[in-house]
Amino acid sequence: MKRLWVIGAIAAVIVIGIAAYFIVGEGPDQREEAAPIAIQETIGDLAYEVHLDQDRFGLDDKIIVRTKITNLGSEKLSYVSGSSSCPRHADVNIAHEQSGTQLTNPSQICTSDEVTSILEPGKAAEGEIEFLPEQWKGNKLVPAETGAYEVTVALPLNREQIELKMKRETVKTTIVLE
Repeated sequence: MKRLWVIGAIAAVIVIGIAAYFIVGEGPDQREEAAPIAIQETIGDLAYEVHLDQDRFGLDDKIIVRTKITNLGSEKLSYVSGSSSCPRHADVNIAHEQSGTQLTNPSQICTSDEVTSILEPGKAAEGEIEFLPEQWKGNKLVPAETGAYEVTVALPLNREQIELKMKRETVKTTIVLE
């Protein structure tokens, strides 16, 4: 009889331990579902659309940010759009919220020329930028820190604005790297 009581007590402790494991969020079923991100925001004369396939990424995932920036104003806007071989129509950065360390873009071989683009009134500039969950540590590429990351998007500046060290307001969202 005493032996049955001991076995029952051990079984109860095991059941309580397993239940506690899942209740405190450590179990495999407690991981939050990834949801797509779709932002539409207007800042001044610029309407931004930012899309990511999900808001949670693993260390093996590519992070693709799709952007569309529309000039709602009545004046042309000039901006430095990268080089002729690697154009970019949006400044996109993904930085760890606590350390500030940025995720990397895959290496591209780009020409060194600098191209200026014009965003006409009523027209849009669209692009897609890929990031990897990696960061530079010294001169080595290492897996990125897990945690929350701030994604910022803005129309690039023109040459004069760059020289004056101006900044453009950005559209922001947050993703999680797990």
